[in-house]
Amino acid sequence: MNVYVTEQFESWLAGLSDERLKGRILSRLRLIGLGSFGDCKPVSHGLHEVRIHISGGVRLYFYNSVDQSIVVVLAGRKATQRADIKRAMEILNSLKER
Repeated sequence: MNVYVTEQFESWLAGLSDERLKGRILSRLRLIGLGSFGDCKPVSHGLHEVRIHISGGVRLYFYNSVDQSIVVVLAGRKATQRADIKRAMEILNSLKER
């Protein structure tokens, strides 16, 4: 399974200073590529959330594209979850319009 990421996700990841956290996120992306999502649940309109239980809770927001690829739209912390979901839906809707 192919896993793609948006520029917004790449920017968020690049802004992290915690190398251990980055490693955990990249490991989870590799597992997702193998079809193992771990702690995952649907959020809204095709958007799903993968929860990583480290550093106060990290969330990866993704959707399955038509060709069964995974597109990681955005990520964030538990503390900013509501705003992150709203932003992820905006990005997802923009991607679907293309």
